[in-house]
Amino acid sequence: MNTYGRMIERENSISALKGIEETLDEIQQVKHEVHQVKELISDISPFPRKAVFTSKSLSEYLHISTRTLQNWRDEGAISFTQVKDVILYSLEDVEAFLKKHKRVAFK
Repeated sequence: MNTYGRMIERENSISALKGIEETLDEIQQVKHEVHQVKELISDISPFPRKAVFTSKSLSEYLHISTRTLQNWRDEGAISFTQVKDVILYSLEDVEAFLKKHKRVAFK
């Protein structure tokens, strides 16, 4: 191959490498954007799909006192799980409790 052919080949190789670098930069940008979207999605809901509340977090969520929550437990009005001295409420149980006590407007 002559000198001119080698120069053309080298320029083509350099051009191909620049294209690869640009593609890698674009991939990094997309990765960064995906990470940002994941963070935004995680900020949408304060509770994961299988949420579990403590007495304190549930009382804050429902805007009631922990004593009221204890009364509901004692009355058997709300389901809960107790592990030693920790009491937990699943989101599903809380939703069932609220649905059971929902009063439909009559006017």
